[in-house]
Amino acid sequence: HDAAPRVPFDDARLLAGDAYRAFLAVYLDMQAKHDLEVQPHAATDFCFTMRKMELALAFPDAQIRDYALCLIMREHLRTFGTYGCEPLAALFRARCTDAAQRAELLGQIDEARRANAGHKVLAYRDTARGVLNAHVFMPAATSGAARPAICFLFGGGWYDGTPEQFFPFCRFFAARGFVAASFEYRIKGRSNDTPLDGLHDARAAVRWLRAHAEEW
Repeated sequence: HDAAPRVPFDDARLLAGDAYRAFLAVYLDMQAKHDLEVQPHAATDFCFTMRKMELALAFPDAQIRDYALCLIMREHLRTFGTYGCEPLAALFRARCTDAAQRAELLGQIDEARRANAGHKVLAYRDTARGVLNAHVFMPAATSGAARPAICFLFGGGWYDGTPEQFFPFCRFFAARGFVAASFEYRIKGRSNDTPLDGLHDARAAVRWLRAHAEEW
């Protein structure tokens, strides 16, 4: 910190510059990751996004604060998706004063949820962090014959990601007679967990899917 230049967060004129906006995105990302390492927010769901929002809410200038909050929510929707983000959306709704941007982002959440409807959301594992869900897409035909199942686990370097990543694949295979499931699992950016925790969840997901073989 002593060697780094002091970049202000109280002069909205700086938002006109591409370099400042790029700096702002990197600052929020790196500072939040640093804070999670030295002061784990273990009890906070989506701890990475929440920490970034806490940093943004400390900015003294309202215009910079609103810009940062919108940036954070867009990035959250891109990397973590819409499921489980109700507390973040509520905080964003309460603290973002840019009505147009607020309405646009909240509308995107509602639109994504409507687009992702039409499948089963079932709990497959209960952990210390809470319940983990499976998103199960069933084939339309019910011939009674045995059919294959396919299991998807999203990418994201064990830090971020969303089951929504594989919803198009699930629909593709369900339309061809598969039972297709995309699973949540524990990750660093959501629950400050380790890759080993996520691996245990993946093993549990496969066991759970097999346990429903006769039913489905």
